[in-house]
Amino acid sequence: MIKVAGNELISEQFPNKETKLKDFVGGIVIPIEMSYSGDYNELVKLMFTKKHLDDVGIRSSLDIDLGQCNDADNHAGKFIRDLGFENIKNIPQGFEEQISSVPLIDQVQVTQNAPNHSQIDFKYTNDADLVSLFGIKRQMDELGLGADLVIHYMPYSRMDREIGGKDGEPGDLFTLKYMTDFIASLEFDKVTVVEPHSQKTVDLFKENGVNIEDVYPTKEWITQFVEEGRLGENDHIVFPDKGAWERYSDLDLPNVIALSKTRDPQTGQITNMFIDHGQVNEGSNAIIVDDLCSKGGTFAWAGKIMKDAGVNQVDLMVAHTEDSILRGKLLEQDSPITNVYTSRSIFTGDHPNIKILDPMIKNLKEDTYEK
Repeated sequence: MIKVAGNELISEQFPNKETKLKDFVGGIVIPIEMSYSGDYNELVKLMFTKKHLDDVGIRSSLDIDLGQCNDADNHAGKFIRDLGFENIKNIPQGFEEQISSVPLIDQVQVTQNAPNHSQIDFKYTNDADLVSLFGIKRQMDELGLGADLVIHYMPYSRMDREIGGKDGEPGDLFTLKYMTDFIASLEFDKVTVVEPHSQKTVDLFKENGVNIEDVYPTKEWITQFVEEGRLGENDHIVFPDKGAWERYSDLDLPNVIALSKTRDPQTGQITNMFIDHGQVNEGSNAIIVDDLCSKGGTFAWAGKIMKDAGVNQVDLMVAHTEDSILRGKLLEQDSPITNVYTSRSIFTGDHPNIKILDPMIKNLKEDTYEK
């Protein structure tokens, strides 16, 4: 649990309505209280809290209750110390000293690619993985080893803007900014992000002076689909919104259909979707291309639009698929979507209609699909 000025944080909002941040701007140091159970996810929530206070010009101190965690691995203590609080109460001296050995986990894989240099492949599943990444990188620093980082899915990539508050209050957390700041602070020699949700991810890394590369496996996949004749001459490539259309605008693709959405300005919910560009060839097939799928409601809507316009079969191709797709309606028998092509960047489940492609694939022969 984390309290700011005595008030507990609520979900993604910061802080709750009882806390007026404007009252603390100036020389006052705002107190943060934390009861730490040993769950690394709590440390990342603490980091977001501290960075948000920093953004609005508020100094802060930390009073931490470690409970039974006094003997916890001390790279967690180093993580807390690096956040830069004015002062920290109740943290044992040994808790933030030399970083102990950090065990490798499935989400953080280290491969040596040159003498005294390695590549770290990071597959995010939850916030605890970020603290493990921190510990491994700091341990490599102590050993004098350089490292590149490959982020297979950028955490919080959809939270790429701050939603403004009211009455002079700060808005919701600009979480992507805080995440890029954190990764930049680890000082990798190079960072590669696989299929970022928006250009904002790349821009934020560049603002931090990071040597950043963004790669787009879906561009490779769809190009191979076209070159290998998996799409007929009348078949369509569909982009579900203007953002997707712009992301792939550098590709010379045939028979493009682009959809547009309208949203409720208060809730952000999609209220309408329609064909904004292109003419549908009746009796053709189509494949929708985008970066990320959650439960898939938007793609089901797009698929229905294409079916209603006369398309026979609609497939979906996305770089990243959340496990929540298995709880949505996209894979049900009456779904307008037949197959989903994706990678294992974050998807861990299985379904006969989900075809797994290598995120850096060079060839789309049938044996590249995960059976």
